[in-house]
Amino acid sequence: MTLIGCVKPVEVSLSEVKIPEVEWSRWWGHSDASIRARSIEIAIHNDAMTIEDVGFKWADESLFVREQLAHHLWQTQSIEGLQMGWSADLTDQEACRLALQLSDLGQREDVLNRVGMDAGQWNPFSEGSLEDRWTCAMTAQELLGVSTRIEGLVELGDFPLSMPWMLDVLHFGTERLIQTLHTQVEWFEEGLRAPLLTILRLRNPEIQATLLTESQSWSTEECLDAVDMLWNQQAEMDVLTDFDAIVEENVDCAGWLSHAKNQWEQDLRSVQEPLTSLVSTRDDLSAAFRVLSANRTWSPRQRKRIRKWVHPRLKSGLENSILSDVSDSVVDWGDASTLRILTDLRLSTLDPRAQMELQIAIWCLHQQLMKSEGESDTL
Repeated sequence: MTLIGCVKPVEVSLSEVKIPEVEWSRWWGHSDASIRARSIEIAIHNDAMTIEDVGFKWADESLFVREQLAHHLWQTQSIEGLQMGWSADLTDQEACRLALQLSDLGQREDVLNRVGMDAGQWNPFSEGSLEDRWTCAMTAQELLGVSTRIEGLVELGDFPLSMPWMLDVLHFGTERLIQTLHTQVEWFEEGLRAPLLTILRLRNPEIQATLLTESQSWSTEECLDAVDMLWNQQAEMDVLTDFDAIVEENVDCAGWLSHAKNQWEQDLRSVQEPLTSLVSTRDDLSAAFRVLSANRTWSPRQRKRIRKWVHPRLKSGLENSILSDVSDSVVDWGDASTLRILTDLRLSTLDPRAQMELQIAIWCLHQQLMKSEGESDTL
């Protein structure tokens, strides 16, 4: 049973839709750290944050928010924004990661000059938390060529059960570190082994055999964590294909892998069913919108088909966790009528997270439509 055909599309002019301002200051200062982090992410990627705003957010009390700030500044190659972090009160792990991020953006000399400074320093020999010690040891190996700290930590056999650290391994780990961790797979804790081994496979194809062997003892939850890692890092199809044998007898994980592989294809059939079925799960819908956001080349005809499927779903209501996926994809298929639907939804909810996601979706789509309209006028 589907929703297709329940609502006849209505043509709406862009000028007919009143676009509210995004309350950036409200969301950046919200008591919920996840809301602050999400709004900062969108603002950075859409040039809605001034350098003064960035400096203010480096002082956020939440480690999670500061980590997200640094990550998205690095993704957008904002050297000036990252350098403001040296003036903040950072953990050793944050400071060492900042050194890696800036070095990656061509600031190696400046980073090396900050070792041992009274202010704005990073400590390659941190004795802080396990996460501090590992990320700083990685930084010492990468920037100073010093591996003794890594070797000492490996001998202890204690690895951080931390996603930020695993992403440090993915983005900044040396080939020597990848090989070292590969030899330690048997010592990984249960919650760590699936995502970390997946990261090692992303960095080194020769780890495929170990991955296939170790994955035989994974639980469904571990398998889903591993596939999620592949999806979030937009793994190439050859890496995703490695998992076909892993998920062969795991229906739940096989379904999630199938969704992940669909992000590389332009066939809309992979999203039609979850978007139109009355029995689609939250994961089905989330996956469908992720597939839509992964493809930036939908034709006008395809975008029209997507709106035919999505608009009834939007009007029927979506969970907050899925609204973030809608926000990330809406610029690729939405039009003025989508704006009207999103605006009505925003006025009907008092939930802060939903309000933020809808404000952002409306703003992003409006920006894109105005840009497209301007480009049409110049033709």
